[in-house]
Amino acid sequence: EQRAEEAAAAARCAAEAERQAVERQRLRSEARRLRVDEREARAGSEALEAQVAEAAAADVAARDESLGRRGAHEERAAELRALLEAEEAAVRACDAEVAAAEERIEAVRGGFSKPTARLEL
Repeated sequence: EQRAEEAAAAARCAAEAERQAVERQRLRSEARRLRVDEREARAGSEALEAQVAEAAAADVAARDESLGRRGAHEERAAELRALLEAEEAAVRACDAEVAAAEERIEAVRGGFSKPTARLEL
């Protein structure tokens, strides 16, 4: 009976070893297939990117040219904003001068209120 158990255990071990050997072979084959698939996918992706680059070359050039012009326009806009700010400050200064002159005119007018009142009689 012990021999039968040993033989059964040996058979189970042999079957497990065979199963593991088959599984290792399957995994090696799968790994090879995945490497091939990865190379093919990479090559396909590179080919597709090359086609996209070729098809979009004119648009890429137009975009790059527009980006260059955009920089010049941004600089000009900044200059104009600074100029506008300076001009608006000058307008505010003139408004302040006008208001001060108006106050002085009113003060002078106040000094002549008695003679003006007599003339109105």
